[in-house]
Amino acid sequence: MVRIMSSRAARMLRQTQLWYAANDTQGIHVDTIAELVIAQSDAVGRDLDPDEILRVASARVAAWVHEQEQRLAEQARASAREEERSARRGSTTTADAGAPPKRGQG
Repeated sequence: MVRIMSSRAARMLRQTQLWYAANDTQGIHVDTIAELVIAQSDAVGRDLDPDEILRVASARVAAWVHEQEQRLAEQARASAREEERSARRGSTTTADAGAPPKRGQG
């Protein structure tokens, strides 16, 4: 699919691609970074210089990494809660299995 974009956006996309190729991006896709760089460029009404691209792109990567870490931490918490619930259900079932029948049930 061909995207139609302004000449400034095209320049910012190319500069972002160059930055992307030279940096550790932690698996984030170049388009995700480029969208933010282009939006920032549009907001200030000019091309960003390389230092500004570095700051914007690095901040986006850091935010993405943080979001991923938070997602993984929440998944780990949910898994631990489920294991705890399963352990409680298992211990209740095991304890009841060896217990003598209650009055009126045997």
